[in-house]
Order: sequence, then C-alpha cells, then structure tokens
Amino acid sequence: MLVLLSCLGLGLCLYAALNDVATLTIPNWLNLSLALLGLSALAVAGLGLEATLWHLGVALLAFAVSFGLFVLGVWGGGDAKMVPAVLLWLGPLGVVPFFYWMALSGGVLASILILARKAVPQDKAPKVLSLALKQGAGVPYGVAIAVGVFMAVPTAPLFSDVVSMVPALH
Repeated sequence: MLVLLSCLGLGLCLYAALNDVATLTIPNWLNLSLALLGLSALAVAGLGLEATLWHLGVALLAFAVSFGLFVLGVWGGGDAKMVPAVLLWLGPLGVVPFFYWMALSGGVLASILILARKAVPQDKAPKVLSLALKQGAGVPYGVAIAVGVFMAVPTAPLFSDVVSMVPALH
C-alpha cells in the first residue's frame, strides 16, 4: 500500500510541475491531495509516533515559512501550499536535499526563462509554454519543487520501498 501511495504522490508532483508550466498555477485540489496522501502514507508506514510527529512538525514549519513568503510576494499561493505538502512526505531527513535541489533547479529554471523570453517571440512559443514564456510572467516554481522532491526521495523513509525497487537510487 505504501508503494502505491508513494507512486501516487510522486505522480502528483510531476503533474504539478507540468501544470505549472502550462498554466502558472498549482491547483488547490492537487496540494490537498498531496497532503492527504502524505497523511495516509504516514498512517500505513509504521514509522512510529516520534517520526510521524517530526514529519508533521516539518510540514507545519514549512507552512508557516511558505505563508510568510507568499505574503511577501516571493512565492505564489500554489507554491506556498505545495512545499509543506511535499515536506509532509519527505520529513526531517529530506529537508536539506529538498531545499538544495529546489533552489538550484529554481535558479537554473529562472535563468533559462530569462533567456528564452528574450529569444522566443511570444507568437512563436509553443502553446503549452506560451504563459511561461510571456514577458513579466512568474516562474513556474512547481517544476523546481518537483525536482527537489525527486532528488530528496532517496533520503525519505516514506519512499524507501520505492527506492528499493529502483537499483540506481540506492
């Protein structure tokens, strides 16, 4: 059951990234689904009360920080909700690799967008990229969040069964 929940959670992260590129939004239903699946995964994982509370604590702290970044206009609302939802999955062991890879890939993504917005005329952009390539548009940071999740998967206990199925990850 945990493998199924984990695969669904990773699938939602991938969908969030693709949807964010196409629409510059991460829907509330998606973030709620990620959080509910994460709670379900915690319930069936058998990590114990202390580890479960650490996962919840990390997610709550991330929610507080993300909300602050949203209020300051640094992050969009979808990003601010997705980060705590995925940290519910990753827990304390996944925090550092998640933020490292999210920040690194976010910087690369922003750099690519700056260059692409100058090089690709708006009317020549592929339809799926037209919003992301529009001058003055935000960065579809769901991509960076998803990269951070996928790169942190090997460190997160809720994904250990998935990691054991992929030889290159362990």
